[in-house]
Amino acid sequence: MGWKSRYPAYFEVYDANGICLIYPDEKQIGKKRIKSWKQYPVKNNLVMSDYILMEVLLDEYKFKGTFENNRLFVNVLLMLTEDDVRDISNKTFLLGAIGIATMLFFMFLLDIQNRKAKRLRLKNLEYQKEDALLRFENLKRKVDPHFLFNALGSLQQLIGKDPAQAKVFVGKMAKVYRKFLSGDESGLATIREELALAEEYFFMQKIRFGDTLSPLKINVTPEVMPLFIPKFSLQILIENAIKHNELRKEQPLSITIEEQEGRLVVRNTVLFKNPDMDAAGYGTKMIAHVYDFYQVQGFEIQYHDADFIVYLPFIHIDSR
Repeated sequence: MGWKSRYPAYFEVYDANGICLIYPDEKQIGKKRIKSWKQYPVKNNLVMSDYILMEVLLDEYKFKGTFENNRLFVNVLLMLTEDDVRDISNKTFLLGAIGIATMLFFMFLLDIQNRKAKRLRLKNLEYQKEDALLRFENLKRKVDPHFLFNALGSLQQLIGKDPAQAKVFVGKMAKVYRKFLSGDESGLATIREELALAEEYFFMQKIRFGDTLSPLKINVTPEVMPLFIPKFSLQILIENAIKHNELRKEQPLSITIEEQEGRLVVRNTVLFKNPDMDAAGYGTKMIAHVYDFYQVQGFEIQYHDADFIVYLPFIHIDSR
């Protein structure tokens, strides 16, 4: 006895987009439904079955809950014998069992997704804690007396040489420390804020180191100024460049900040004090953790013979 006599009923399941999820012919699974029914819901419609090539009675059944957008169609062969009716009853029971199993399977998949989301939330909380510790350590490092004494030493020299410049220096130093001490749970700042801090910080270093530093070069369009990058990132990179390289008047250190394909590119010339020194230290690790927390790709560090380059991708958020 062929399939059509032994199995006078079968069912089809499609998702909200018409993609086949369940069908007797496995080749159809994953393909988009090419049939169309003029009225919904489909009830007691006499149609020609594409599968058994005979007329069948087509009914539609609705899912409930999470999968309510999916569509279940049951096709029943019209020419039935008493055995066929009994067989349909058995198959209907089997269909119900399969339907329950399918629902349980989808619920299982949903539970897996919920577990993944929960693990991601926990991971984000760990990043938040780690980020808070990193920013706290960064704060302590910035108010370190060594940095303050260097700034005061530069100020003392200016007072005797150029009182007007000394006054400007005090204003810059106050702004820098105010930003160091400002609280912000996001760990982010706008590019406009970061560039302003970078210029003020570089001004202080230029007073201290003089002609061993070339003027800071900035080439950034106004359109990206409201976007975000990790807080203190530009200041950290400028500080690293000055700290890790030899400063010579005949070969002054050059630092540039420019915009390039959705990222800020911070580049400095290289003349390492110690050739084996790793210039990507604590500060760049802190920056990397912020990008990890916001799940933004594209943070990159490159080192060439003549240049040390750091790429800072823009972070797009509606608000802090």
